[in-house]
Amino acid sequence: MENLPSLWLIKGNLGYITTYFVPSTNPFTGMPYSHKGLDISNARQGDSVIATAGGKVVAAGFDPSYGNMVIIKHPNGYYTRYAHMQSLSVRKGQTANRVQR
Repeated sequence: MENLPSLWLIKGNLGYITTYFVPSTNPFTGMPYSHKGLDISNARQGDSVIATAGGKVVAAGFDPSYGNMVIIKHPNGYYTRYAHMQSLSVRKGQTANRVQR
């Protein structure tokens, strides 16, 4: 379970899912598309985001579409992306450990 993305990612179990893995409508273009992830928001700034599973940080930095973003590659082939964050506390190449709360 250590390497399977399965924990809630906002410390303190805050937040809610705003978009699921479903066919959706692009909020900018109004065109249909297949949303390939979960969008989670807590409507607050500064709350900690935690790794939902252990792995290696393969990207960490600013992205024009996602703002401050981190991508973690997990040993089972899954990747998790954390985006729109106020700041980053990891660097590419670091090991991310699953945090038990």
